Amino acid sequence: MNKKILYVFTGNHPVHRKFAETITNNIIKFSWNLPKGYDIYFFEGEYAKPILMRKIGLLPKKSKIFVLFADPRLYYLKKKIRFSYKTKKISKMNILKKKIAIYLLKKIDASICEGSFNADLLKEFGCKKQIKIIYPFISDEKYEKLKKVKPNFRNYNILFVGNGPDYYVKGIEIMLKVFTDINKDFPKSKLFILGENWDAEKYKTKNVYFEGKKDISHYLKNSSLLIHLGQGEGFGINVIEAMLAGVPAIVSEFTGAKDIAYKLNKNWVLPLEAKTIKTKIEEYFKMDKERKLNYSKKAKNIGENFKQDNKLNEFKKTFLSLK
Repeated sequence: MNKKILYVFTGNHPVHRKFAETITNNIIKFSWNLPKGYDIYFFEGEYAKPILMRKIGLLPKKSKIFVLFADPRLYYLKKKIRFSYKTKKISKMNILKKKIAIYLLKKIDASICEGSFNADLLKEFGCKKQIKIIYPFISDEKYEKLKKVKPNFRNYNILFVGNGPDYYVKGIEIMLKVFTDINKDFPKSKLFILGENWDAEKYKTKNVYFEGKKDISHYLKNSSLLIHLGQGEGFGINVIEAMLAGVPAIVSEFTGAKDIAYKLNKNWVLPLEAKTIKTKIEEYFKMDKERKLNYSKKAKNIGENFKQDNKLNEFKKTFLSLK
């Protein structure tokens, strides 16, 4: 591919930034005044505004628009909802807005998705243009640290990692409900929640600890399971981080990381049904130590596939294959 490429970020996620740096040095924050003169505009998540910008001449008419999908926007579009960071509430999306959004979605020239979850959603919307699947990586610094972790399978501690305040996408409410029921049968169990912007007082629950932004490796050493009951989570890097540390993961079927959890145990990718999730977690807790150690070893083997250089090379190869 001999094209001039501009990467346009919104959230500027460090993994996405590293991806972009493999294919261009031209990187800029999104605005309505983007420079012209590029053959390909590669956007982090944003697609509606770029398509409109090309239609009205704010971007070159002959330019290509590529989009990296790694957030919940496609799932929210399917559900006709949106999360307001101002009110911190979920609201309904106007049907006309949904139709316009899907129309614009089909105008994207190429889509790159972290995991099959968003790729499948694009196909549900009738998108037929280039759709590629890639996977994120564990940073070099974390990789070596996590690889050395030896989890404690003598306890019944559970770990969740994710930033707020979008409680819906992170599945906070169902997670707390499930844990409350588990805690009745396993009273010594604890749920540690790592991440910022959570209202700990609002979600105050017995034996649940909101720890803020902390070193994940410390908590993985003291947990025997990671859970991620997301609703539309684009991927969930914490799932592969936990696996590299040898901590098995149980996830919902509405997270991109389900592709990876499925390799560990296909029965640990679950529908968002509290009773089913509780049953699977308790089945795991009741396993003997040897069986847990076997899962831990398998998880580590899976996690080792997410080295930074390998995934960056895979991303570059995928991107350059697009037309």
